[in-house]
Amino acid sequence: MATTPKTNTMLEQAHDLIGDNRCREALDLINRSGQHSAPMENARGVCMLRLGEIDKASKVFRELIFPTGAICISPNAPVTYQANYITAMFLAGNLVAGIGVLGQIRDRQHPAVLKLQVALKTWKKGLGLFQRLACLLSAYPHKPVTLDFPPGNL
Repeated sequence: MATTPKTNTMLEQAHDLIGDNRCREALDLINRSGQHSAPMENARGVCMLRLGEIDKASKVFRELIFPTGAICISPNAPVTYQANYITAMFLAGNLVAGIGVLGQIRDRQHPAVLKLQVALKTWKKGLGLFQRLACLLSAYPHKPVTLDFPPGNL
């Protein structure tokens, strides 16, 4: 039987569980908590990404970075939330959305952004000549970007 992490807040407990690759337990804890703060929703989305629930995670991150009805990213959206949305888009094969948001991030040196840039560059190298040429016209193949790191940032 799993033991509960010895930390103070539900969010810290969820982070500990995620860090131990116990994402299902973390998601259950988050769902039971009834908390919907931005940091808790981000943790919920990270769990979903790591459990392969990409569509659900996409919705969570979209709501975090795009205020209700907005078409522009909230200037208050942390880079980690934006990177998580991009990750979800990449894993879903929605390169247009992912690359579009990636191009809007101001902190180009943030570790999460750098990892996504490397993943995208590696993905492009794996494409055939005509697919790479099509990318120049923003006609991306519907092929998910492969990540060499656990998806999602807390």
